[in-house]
Amino acid sequence: MDTNHLLCFGYGYSAKFLSRFLIKEGWTITATSRSSNRISSDGVTMVKFDSINENIINSVTHIIVSIPPDAEGDPVLLRYANLLKNQSNVNWIGYLSTTGVYGNTGGVLVDERSELNPTNDRSKYRIFAEQSWLDLNQSRELPIHIFRLAGIYGVGR
Repeated sequence: MDTNHLLCFGYGYSAKFLSRFLIKEGWTITATSRSSNRISSDGVTMVKFDSINENIINSVTHIIVSIPPDAEGDPVLLRYANLLKNQSNVNWIGYLSTTGVYGNTGGVLVDERSELNPTNDRSKYRIFAEQSWLDLNQSRELPIHIFRLAGIYGVGR
């Protein structure tokens, strides 16, 4: 495979920002959407979330996940874990989580070694999703990086 190909599960602010940068570097970008398949104005191929299949998964080299989990679990893993476990082209997965997993520390600085102490259900769901992605790593020895974002601010936000 000559071209790096990123699949964005979720195409929010962070994924759009990253995609614009990677396209300039020659990457192919596919992103999921709740609506129909289309090509976006920025050159990203949009695919309906429910339409991801083995051909798409086998064409990508990298995956970034920004869809939040809910009480049911991580929607990407719930639907596509078996596809992800059984393919060999993906070299890396990034999961966008939140610093909310640390809870209210009263201003004390945190890092990835800090105790997890979520104070709301959304952050508890994130911890479960993080662990589920790391478990996928164990089953496949696939590099998975968890990014705990503090807040996503940008133009118009």
